[in-house]
Amino acid sequence: MPAMLKPQLATLVERAPSGEDWLSEVKFDGYRALCRVEKSSAGLFTRAGNDWTRRWNAIADAAVRLPLEQAWLDGEVVALTDAGTISFQLLQNAARRGDSARLAYYVFDLLYLDGYDLRTVALHERKRLLKTLLEHGEPSGPLKYSDHIQGNAPEVFAHVLERHTWGASRPYLDLPDRMIFDLDPAPDVAWPQVVQGAQLVKVLLDEIGLASFVKTTGGKGVHIVVPLKPEKPWDQVKSFSRAIAEHMSRTLPALFTANLSKKKRTGKIFIDYLRNDLEATAVAAYSTRARLNASVATPIGWDELSAELQPDSFTIANIGACLDRLKNDPWQDFFTVRQRLTKKMMGALQQP
Repeated sequence: MPAMLKPQLATLVERAPSGEDWLSEVKFDGYRALCRVEKSSAGLFTRAGNDWTRRWNAIADAAVRLPLEQAWLDGEVVALTDAGTISFQLLQNAARRGDSARLAYYVFDLLYLDGYDLRTVALHERKRLLKTLLEHGEPSGPLKYSDHIQGNAPEVFAHVLERHTWGASRPYLDLPDRMIFDLDPAPDVAWPQVVQGAQLVKVLLDEIGLASFVKTTGGKGVHIVVPLKPEKPWDQVKSFSRAIAEHMSRTLPALFTANLSKKKRTGKIFIDYLRNDLEATAVAAYSTRARLNASVATPIGWDELSAELQPDSFTIANIGACLDRLKNDPWQDFFTVRQRLTKKMMGALQQP
């Protein structure tokens, strides 16, 4: 068995590689560490080759108890809080000052095992062996298997970065402070039709006295967001948003539907009011999407919404430059607008 190994490090590239055979690993907030196990002893080494076995002796002791004679493991040492979350600060304090910390070793590769150098074996096979090996360890011990995601790397990275937000904020978690309409077009609906649909919804909201803001979703549709004073419970906000959706579908049945059924959405835009539910979320502003080119959900001004602006125009590659060119935030008034849903508004939406 080799006396020492060097960890494989990341290579800087302009873009993530494409192809379904790539494995994307989790990046932990800790210290990279190689673990050498030989019979009744184990050593832990930093990426620079420093021997930190004494600092991480609990991990070394656990590695010795694995059912093997010889091995090289590769992973990340982290410190865990009482809540089970990872804290790099705790790990640094333990390393520099000798503070006590609950450590875990997330292992993502098996480089050598019982006389076999595995570095030329396919990574997914090495990880299969590693997972089986670690299943024989102590469930509550410090050795943890670090799983991966297989698939097209740009899409995987975008999915990891994708964020959703709730419709309420502290301290009024039972009172939504926004109402969201997700305009979701059927596959046969062209983008100019979506733009027209969004503008028509805005006209209705304007008529009943509600200011609204618009953002691209990074997908095929748009979100129309109405800021609210947090005073109505979830069920009432959802009922109001449903009334808006049903009013639009009654008035313009060839363009809109409020029916979730995909069979009834051909050629139409589904006004998804279900985002206004206690258990629902919506993609956050400036979140990447799990799509090719990592499109970004982007707040825009109503005057920017046009047939020329494609729904996936903003991507992780160009969003920075787009923001640099902005003279004013199109949503700068979003958090200062405070408006109520009234009985008069609801009455205007009722079927005659």
